[in-house]
Amino acid sequence: MELVGPNWRKFAGNAVNVFWSTGLFIEAGLAYMLRDWVYLQIAISVPLLPVFFCYVAFIQESPRWLLQQGRLDEASKVLENVAKKNGVVVPEKVKNLQDVVQEKAEKNLWHLFTSTTLLIRSFIIFLNWMVASMIFYGLSLNSGDLSGNVYVNFVLMATAELVSFLFALFVMDITGRKKLHCSSMIVGGVACLATMFPVMYGRNDINWLTIALSLVGKFGSTVGFAVIYVYTAELFPTVLRNSIIGICSVCARIGGILAPFIGDMGKQVGGKLEIALPLVIFGGASVVAGLLVLFLPETSHTVLPETIEDAKRFGRPQRVLNHHQTQSGNRNAKDFNQDDPEALLVERRV
Repeated sequence: MELVGPNWRKFAGNAVNVFWSTGLFIEAGLAYMLRDWVYLQIAISVPLLPVFFCYVAFIQESPRWLLQQGRLDEASKVLENVAKKNGVVVPEKVKNLQDVVQEKAEKNLWHLFTSTTLLIRSFIIFLNWMVASMIFYGLSLNSGDLSGNVYVNFVLMATAELVSFLFALFVMDITGRKKLHCSSMIVGGVACLATMFPVMYGRNDINWLTIALSLVGKFGSTVGFAVIYVYTAELFPTVLRNSIIGICSVCARIGGILAPFIGDMGKQVGGKLEIALPLVIFGGASVVAGLLVLFLPETSHTVLPETIEDAKRFGRPQRVLNHHQTQSGNRNAKDFNQDDPEALLVERRV
């Protein structure tokens, strides 16, 4: 996402999820054919080796991060390479990176928590990562407890994911990150909460309703999971972005660890609550996390914050204009966006 301009950030941060969903369909086919979990683990693990080598060979370092580290020669080479592949010429103003790089800011992680604003935003983001991951994996693991064929249920969950990722990809810029993430988490949570009604008061011939509500919950949590990656990267400054994403990933793994235990809670209770209880817990957590997003600023089509001070000012009225005036005198926000180095080079293409 740091390699592309504002109009391409949603693709750079989200298109990969389509391939993730494709992998789920392949996994379902392999599981159906192999049946033995040992052989299945081998089959889905071995392909990671060539992927690793491709990553090392073809993915370039972020020029934003290189600039913040003062490694101007390396940043210049990356920008020139990107410009060459996109069929554009590197502007003279970008060639002299010494004029582009900002004053080196403090970049210890603890500086993020010196501001009440950043502390609250960090807590909300961390919680949303944990809840989104918990529901995302919890509903996938819980597909075996739903009525019907386990392979069919898994494919249905994978289909819901694919539709969710495509939906998020094309709607994210229209609605904005904040509205889409908030609404998706709430809709998914309400759908999960609603499963208690057909389970507690319904009949055996409407089990399809429980599956349908679970799929809606899966849709909402997946859209939220898709948006949160892009939202987090745009919300926090370049100097700490990789560290914040790392902490968020840890929070997500905590949610993933809790997911199977929550899924098994119903088995401990038994009865009609066996299916409904995990979904109620997932749904309640999703609604709370979604409502907290209302306290975050919108990040769509904004300039990425580079420093801690940029992050503190982020979301305030006239933030973009004031920041650009500070950097460039009388230039307006539109002019500055055109002068953004990576936007100049790759706004046209990824």
